[in-house]
Amino acid sequence: ENGRGDGSGSRAAATAAGSEGGVGGSSLASGGSKGKRARATDGDERRRAPSPSPGEFPDSSLELVTGDAAEEPLCGAVRVAPSFVAPLGSRVVARLSGPKVIPQLWSIGIVTRFIEPKSKYVLRDEEIPGAHNEIKSHTITSKYVVPMPISLPAPSAQSSRNSFSRGAHVLALYPGDSRFVKGVVSAAPGDSGGRRSYVVTFDPAELNPGEAPSAAVPASYIVALPACLVEQMYLQGNGG
Repeated sequence: ENGRGDGSGSRAAATAAGSEGGVGGSSLASGGSKGKRARATDGDERRRAPSPSPGEFPDSSLELVTGDAAEEPLCGAVRVAPSFVAPLGSRVVARLSGPKVIPQLWSIGIVTRFIEPKSKYVLRDEEIPGAHNEIKSHTITSKYVVPMPISLPAPSAQSSRNSFSRGAHVLALYPGDSRFVKGVVSAAPGDSGGRRSYVVTFDPAELNPGEAPSAAVPASYIVALPACLVEQMYLQGNGG
């Protein structure tokens, strides 16, 4: 089976315009996006408003953008087209457990290959300091893979398209862990006091005993709930 090489990465990168390096230092090439860009650092995040400690969310800062760049795919909550292929080396959130495992395990992966005929990704685990996760390789069907943001809208450029509103269902990285947990946005950046992070109330069914039911999570570690989980919620709500 032949995976996509640099050619697919280049084509996909045109949609997913460049980001600052994330956890592990991976980065995407710039696609020549319009709009102003301003680099945000962890120090800036802490000075502007309360936010999680860097130890809980290492390298959580991304470029802050305005103008057309703030409405491009993978800027904050802006989704990608169904045909989008994540570039090699980019970060994604993927389901690493089987369908019958409850709760399901979703975690960060780094794209190492895309198998086009089967629409599957080959991923390696992302090492998160302090999480003690063993680095493995996984082959995952694309419907269980969600690209992570590569930039964020500046406060002046936030919109209903690039930001999650209160009540939105999301997957968010649990503080100090390597797993993404289902949750609902209970407060968005800028709701009060100039907050720069989201406050997420996690699904209690997915938490371990003693874990906090809600937490502040940087926007760079939150993705929209994938279609497979939306369908699952619908079936559960209708007794399916």
